[in-house]
Amino acid sequence: MIQCKSKIKLNMPRIKELTGAQGAALEQTEKLVTEFVLAANDLAIPGERTVYVRIITPDADILGSPDGGRFTFAGESIPYSAKRAVDYQGEDLPMSVYYDATGLYAGQYTVMVYVDGQMIGQSDVILK
Repeated sequence: MIQCKSKIKLNMPRIKELTGAQGAALEQTEKLVTEFVLAANDLAIPGERTVYVRIITPDADILGSPDGGRFTFAGESIPYSAKRAVDYQGEDLPMSVYYDATGLYAGQYTVMVYVDGQMIGQSDVILK
């Protein structure tokens, strides 16, 4: 069981589009990148962690990973959009997690970040 003070926390995640050309249309977006910092915590056990990111479309669909991957949250197996393994040593750890984008459309997207079976952050972005 994870004790409250030993949980890993993060600043508000942000998501942005990466395209091949500046000012490119949403349809030309090649990747979505979620950026955040896993916050320093001396009480968290250091070591390898897997960070999962879920991206929710304006229609409440999950942008799934190419491998159809899933992880366990609140006792359920749920799909993720992207994941990244990190070596967390209790210090601030800036991170970027990339999602290969296809079929994006305008609207509000939600990004959720999970680690150690906990949702540790959520943010919204409007893509135009």
